[in-house]
Amino acid sequence: MDAAAWEAIIPSMGMMACLAEGTPIWLPNGTTAPIEEVVANRLPVLSYDTAWDARPVKYGPNQPPRKRSVGNLVPTTPVAWLDNGIRPVVAIRFVSGRIIEATYDHRWIVRRKNGRQAWEWKTTADLKVGDHIPIPLTASHFGDKGDTWDGYFVGAMLGDGGMTGTTPEFHGDPDDGAVAFVREYTAKLGCIVTEIPMPGCVRLRLTDPRHKRNAMIDVLRDYGVWGKRVEVKALPNEPFSREFWIGALSGLIDTDGCVRERRNPKGTLHGSVEFGVVSRRLAEQVADAMLRLGVPSVIREHAVRAQGKGEIISRFPLHVVEVNRGPALVRLAELLDLRVEHKAAKLQSLAERLGHIQPAASEMHGYDPAVAIDRVVAIESVGDKPTYCVTVEPSNLFVANGVVTGNCLRNLRNFDEAGVSDVVAATVAARMTDPKEVRRSRQFPFRFLAAYKHAPSLRWSYPLEQALAHSLANVPALAGRTLILVDRSGSMFDRISEKSQLNRAGSAAVFGAAVALRAENADLVQFGTNSQPISYRRGESVLKVSERFGDLGGTNTAHAVRRHFRSTVDAHDRVIIITDEQTSGGYYGSDPTEQIPARVPVYTWNLAGHKHGHAPSGVGTRHTFGGLSDVAFKLIPILEARHSAGWPF
Repeated sequence: MDAAAWEAIIPSMGMMACLAEGTPIWLPNGTTAPIEEVVANRLPVLSYDTAWDARPVKYGPNQPPRKRSVGNLVPTTPVAWLDNGIRPVVAIRFVSGRIIEATYDHRWIVRRKNGRQAWEWKTTADLKVGDHIPIPLTASHFGDKGDTWDGYFVGAMLGDGGMTGTTPEFHGDPDDGAVAFVREYTAKLGCIVTEIPMPGCVRLRLTDPRHKRNAMIDVLRDYGVWGKRVEVKALPNEPFSREFWIGALSGLIDTDGCVRERRNPKGTLHGSVEFGVVSRRLAEQVADAMLRLGVPSVIREHAVRAQGKGEIISRFPLHVVEVNRGPALVRLAELLDLRVEHKAAKLQSLAERLGHIQPAASEMHGYDPAVAIDRVVAIESVGDKPTYCVTVEPSNLFVANGVVTGNCLRNLRNFDEAGVSDVVAATVAARMTDPKEVRRSRQFPFRFLAAYKHAPSLRWSYPLEQALAHSLANVPALAGRTLILVDRSGSMFDRISEKSQLNRAGSAAVFGAAVALRAENADLVQFGTNSQPISYRRGESVLKVSERFGDLGGTNTAHAVRRHFRSTVDAHDRVIIITDEQTSGGYYGSDPTEQIPARVPVYTWNLAGHKHGHAPSGVGTRHTFGGLSDVAFKLIPILEARHSAGWPF
């Protein structure tokens, strides 16, 4: 992205955009993976190969033409995979039934509702019910497993098959194409169909004359559906081919689907293709497969009730996947190979009579046939969750749960490399130094510390220092008197990771300083071979306080506790130790916390994870936590609330 593109996106940028754990990300091989797995395994994603034109709309002469194309959705290797810790998230619900959980500063590309209706960037905090979010219609990326025949058989068995006994069975109309297909497919595998007439249908038992094996079961096992009960029916998350999915969708709609034709009060023709199943997972897979094939749909949930009586007759709700847009029905008719004659004829008739309907398009209004529009119907807080994100270029867009969404930006470095002007950079700096903006972002000090350490130029240093100071408002204030011991031994100066300029000592110093500055009364101490108190005053900069820490050689935690802990006059109410537990106490000597009364809680943060801890933990008032992240600030109030019966309890 050049300077102009960055300057267009900057007004709507958040502090650290990310998605909640579990968010399904579309992968290039036709599968999905939760966002945490994408980050952990550094997986490629589907992203657009061009930046979308999101410049502010301006009218009048001499305005440059707008770029209307959104480009192609292609496999993309992110330039960064980010674990952003536990943060507050909200659930955004769409008309399609899809849900995405994101942080308040996550970014979205939104179509304007008025005027030229071009694209613009918004954060989650600025989203409103009714906002239009794009969904992809050209995500035709699949794997290579399976063919159309296998797909139809698996889809038909998921619909009207029995797969939990010793022999596979299929139920259907003896005269329709689905039963005829199962007969033909079974014979192709050298197996036998035993037909048992039943009222209104026929029951097919699929057996293998070779007795000790059943080729039909082998197929169902190979595709991961054998033995699945109705409420958990689903396909495995494997790279199935495009042909397999077309066959599977055809089999599912032939068995558990319907084709409807209706007219509104004005006489206008409408139609729909619907597929119903009690398994939410299978409904989501069907909707995803259709969307990858260019067919948007809606998932609706219904309680199953007795006809005409109203009482609920099933403990499992029915999930209905519905395709009802004219262009989508035409596209679906081109794709599917329905074998139930009356359904195939009705769908073909609908497609012919609705073929004149074209997707909304205008050279002025920013539409592109490569995307359709979904609409936000609800936004609600769902609490704190682990969050992750990726950075993709050049579009900064990827597909999460079938919705086009923005990514994390390597903001400051990209600004400088693109040559963003000082005037625009000043607007970014103003947001970072605005206490309300920082509080709204809900970022803890570590985020700003990392940005400060990685800042590419001096024009960002002071704003980031101010932002870090403002972020203290997000750190809980501990009541009473607290002793904070920060390890400054040589082993603490190892870097957190190869890609980070932060070391354990720096993170520990910032954590200790932040807690001390917010606490009602705190003693901040650095320790190594010996120990020294760190002076600070209320309202002082966290970075300035952290700069007073030094390198104190070895580790003698027990000596630091003995020297600074107070149990009588001005007694300490708690002790916090931030260390890597590579100490001369613990494994090599006495427990450094044994001199602290059992009634006084001790909280240890082990930043390196050495095998042997320096003290007992997990019993009574002794607690040890691994690593150090933003969530660390919340743990002490939560643990102490158990005993005080305060909120949350």
